[in-house]
Amino acid sequence: MPRSTKKMEKKESSSATLDISPEQGDGEENDEVELSPAMAKAFQHMTETISKTIDVKLDPLVEIIHTHSQELENCKSRLDEAERRIVSAEELADSMKARVSTLENRVASLTEHVDDLENRGWRENIRIVGLPEGAEGSNAVAFIQKWIQEFLQLQTEGAYINIERACRTLAPRPGAKERPRPLVLRMHHFGDGQRILEATKLRVTIGNTTKILGSPTAVSEFIAEIGQDVRPEAADSPPVMDE
Repeated sequence: MPRSTKKMEKKESSSATLDISPEQGDGEENDEVELSPAMAKAFQHMTETISKTIDVKLDPLVEIIHTHSQELENCKSRLDEAERRIVSAEELADSMKARVSTLENRVASLTEHVDDLENRGWRENIRIVGLPEGAEGSNAVAFIQKWIQEFLQLQTEGAYINIERACRTLAPRPGAKERPRPLVLRMHHFGDGQRILEATKLRVTIGNTTKILGSPTAVSEFIAEIGQDVRPEAADSPPVMDE
């Protein structure tokens, strides 16, 4: 009997040991792995050192990013200002284009009026082309009055046509083999100039070449060169009459 009781006690003790859960065992192990104060202090010091090292490494990057952010803000403000100025300049350019177009039209109209007035002012002028240099002598007015009567056979009241002045154009004096400068007459009356032109056309029409001292000559109105294609001697300087 005593042996059987001992065996039963052993079985109960073994089953009691088997009824202990794994969680209870882990808890006992966790309770056993507790850091010592020295180890905890070492881990804390290590963590602080790593944090400081990371901060030291990242501080320049943070400063650079902050600087770039400020520069980007400045660039943005400058771009906004540039856009406002461009818009203002475009609006001003549009208004200036319209104004320039108006002024161009006005200048063209005024130029046309000036040409017309200039031509009207030169209506009394007659140009003689082909007259040899020096053929008129010292008194060009007397020479032309005589030539009108003898060569053009133009009968006028008072035996002569009233010519105010006569002179060569202000181009450089040509050489012996170069083309002579035109001679410009300033008529006192517009009608006298028209009669001279008609007489010249008549002599050319009937086959008689108009000549002065044996040289073929042409007589024409003096028209403003600007805007006119009818003036053949464009290289000649505009005439200035001597008083």
